[in-house]
Amino acid sequence: MSKEDYREKDWDERFEEWKKRKQQGEWKKHTTAHHAEEAVERVEQDIDRIEKEITEVEKNIEQYVKKTPGHVKVVKGLVVLIPVLIVVYLLSANFLVPRDFEYSYDIGAAGEKYLTPAERISQAGEIEGVTYRNLTGHLVYFDVPIARGAETVDIAIAFKDNFPVQNGRFSLGARDQVEWHYIYKRLYNPSLALGGYEQKDGIYRVNENLPVVDEIGLWNMDDITIASEDFQPRANVVAGYQKTDTVIDSALRGKHVFYVYAIQDLLVEVEKRDINWYEGSDELFIALYDFDGKLVEFTQIGDDGVKDASTVTGAVQKAALNANGLDEGVYRLELSDFDGLITKMKINSNKVVADKVFLADNEIYGVDTKPSTLYFDYKKDITLRVITYHKDGLQVIDFNRGGNVEKFDFNIEDEPVHKKLTKGSYSATFPKNDIIIESPEYFAFTPNGYFRPFRQKVVSVNSPDWVMDSVDYAIVDYVAPEVLGEWIIARTSFNIKNDSLYVTDKGMLSLVFNTPHLAEAGSNYTIPIDWIEVKVHKPGVFG
Repeated sequence: MSKEDYREKDWDERFEEWKKRKQQGEWKKHTTAHHAEEAVERVEQDIDRIEKEITEVEKNIEQYVKKTPGHVKVVKGLVVLIPVLIVVYLLSANFLVPRDFEYSYDIGAAGEKYLTPAERISQAGEIEGVTYRNLTGHLVYFDVPIARGAETVDIAIAFKDNFPVQNGRFSLGARDQVEWHYIYKRLYNPSLALGGYEQKDGIYRVNENLPVVDEIGLWNMDDITIASEDFQPRANVVAGYQKTDTVIDSALRGKHVFYVYAIQDLLVEVEKRDINWYEGSDELFIALYDFDGKLVEFTQIGDDGVKDASTVTGAVQKAALNANGLDEGVYRLELSDFDGLITKMKINSNKVVADKVFLADNEIYGVDTKPSTLYFDYKKDITLRVITYHKDGLQVIDFNRGGNVEKFDFNIEDEPVHKKLTKGSYSATFPKNDIIIESPEYFAFTPNGYFRPFRQKVVSVNSPDWVMDSVDYAIVDYVAPEVLGEWIIARTSFNIKNDSLYVTDKGMLSLVFNTPHLAEAGSNYTIPIDWIEVKVHKPGVFG
C-alpha cells in the first residue's frame, strides 16, 4: 500500500468516526474552552501517531523493493513497457514507415467468385495444368481493399491473347466517381508496340519522315496525326474562309459531328425525317460548342408523332440554330443520334467537314436513291474504313484524284473494308449510299469546303489498326506486357490521389476489365484469365 493510499484510508475512517460521534452529540461537551483544548490535544496526538505509521510503511516498501527478485522487476517493467511498444508499433505501421499490402487471386481455382457478374465469366477450365476462367462479357468487375492513406495500386494480370485480329484491345478501369464511372489504363494493345521507335520525353516518332520532338515541338507542328488521350491540339487559322452557304442535301443517317469555321455569327438550318424503324420518340438535338467544349447554342426538332415501329417515313420537320457574337475560330456542331434522316442542312460558312459520315440516300430508307460525293485533300497516305449493313449498300465507288478515277468494288456486307489512298486531292462518289465512311482525317461536302480544323489531328491510342496506320506520333502511358509461353503478363498502375479514385467507406476500390470486342453479340473471342495480383502501397512519414 502506498503512503497516499494509507493516508486516504486512515482519514476516511476518522471522518466516518467524526460523523458518527457528531450525530450522537458527543462533540457538544467540547464547546467550552477546557474541552476545546482537550480536543485539540487529542487531534494533535492522532496526527503524530498517523505520521509515524506512514513513515514505517514507507520503510517497508523500500525494503520490499530491494528484496524483490530481478525477474519480477523485469516483468513489472514489461507491464509498463508493453503498452508503450504497442503504441509505437501502431504509429509505425500506420504512419511512420511505408507498407505494401499484397493480394493474389487464382481465378481458375475451385469456388473462386472474385470476378462479377457471374454471367460474364465462364466455368473453370484447364490448359496444360493451368486453371483459368474466360471473360465472356464486355465489362467484368472486381474489388480490392485499400488501406487508409494508401497512395498507389499496382495490378498484374495473366491472360491469353484470344483477341480478334482487328480489335486486340484490353484495358483495366478504376472507379473515379461516386457515380458509375471509370478511368482506364491499357493492359494490351498490339498496335502500340513502340519499342522500335525513337522517342523524346515520351513522344514516340512513328513516321520516320518526321523529326524526333518533345511536346513543345509537337505543339508547333502542322498537318500531323497524334495518338494520345490528353494532348490538346491547336486550332487552325483557315485561309479562304467565306460566309457563303454550304448546302448538304445528301441524306445522313443518325448522329453526326461537324467542324465549322465561323466568324461573328453562325446560322444552321436543318431538315429531318423520322424513318420509324424502332419504337420510341425520335427527337433530334442540335448543339454548337466552342473550341474549349463550352456549349454556345442549342435547339431541337421534336418527334414526328409516330412512336411505333411502323417503318413509315415521316414528314419533313425543320429547325434553325442561330449563334451570334462568335470569336473567329473552329466550332463543333453535334446532331444527336435518332431513328431518322437528316435530309438537308444549310450552314452559312464555306468551311464544313466531318471525319465520319453515314450516307443514306437509298430507297431502303424511304427516299430516292441518288449519288453522293465527298471531297478531301490529304497530305499523306491514308486508310479509310467503309461498311454497310445491307446488300443495298454494295456498290462501286469512284475515287477521283486529279482526273484519274479508281473504281473500288465495295462488295462485302456487314463487315468493315479498309481502303488505302495515296496523298492527294480527291472526290469520292457513292452511287447507292447506305454506307458509313470514316477517316483519320476529314471529309468536306463541297469542292472548296475542305480544311483541317486543328493543326494536329488527335486520335485515341486505343484506335484500331487502320487509324494507327496514319499516326505520325504517339504519346502513350503503356508498358509492353511480358510473354511467358502462351500466357501474357500485363501490368498497370493507378495513383489514388492523382487519378482521383473513389474508395468506398468500407475501403474498397472497384476495378473493371474492358474488352470492347465482347460487346458485340455472338463474339467467340473469350479471354482466359489465370491470376490477378494486386499491390497497394502506403507511404510513411520516413519513406
